Amino acid sequence: MSTFEPPLNGPIVNQSGHTFGTWRMWFINTWNDVVLNNAFRLRSTIRISDTDSPYTMVSTIKNLFCDTDGGAITVLLEAGVNGTKHKIVNTGTSGNNVTITPNGTELLFQVNGSEPLYDQEQLDLDFETTENWT
Repeated sequence: MSTFEPPLNGPIVNQSGHTFGTWRMWFINTWNDVVLNNAFRLRSTIRISDTDSPYTMVSTIKNLFCDTDGGAITVLLEAGVNGTKHKIVNTGTSGNNVTITPNGTELLFQVNGSEPLYDQEQLDLDFETTENWT
């Protein structure tokens, strides 16, 4: 069985014959993302319901869809790491809220308190060391 080893200086050509870069460029960009960029993480989308509550958010989750039609959900934020981003969406339509709670003494919108998400609302959160969750 042979393995594919691209030429480092050759072009990357798609099936239509269009050139869109070189293997060397792809390798360097990939290496920078994986090895040199400490903020690089595989990110995923998760869907939860009230039976998963309370749910602790982790850094590998980018999008969290919360189905509150069966009941309210509490989302506990992880300890913040500079550059972490999350999107939390309440997909419910039954009047139940998602309650987002920061970790320990961290702040959420400059307050150490919870934030409700009502039906069909979404919240994009960013963590910055000085400002905490905003």
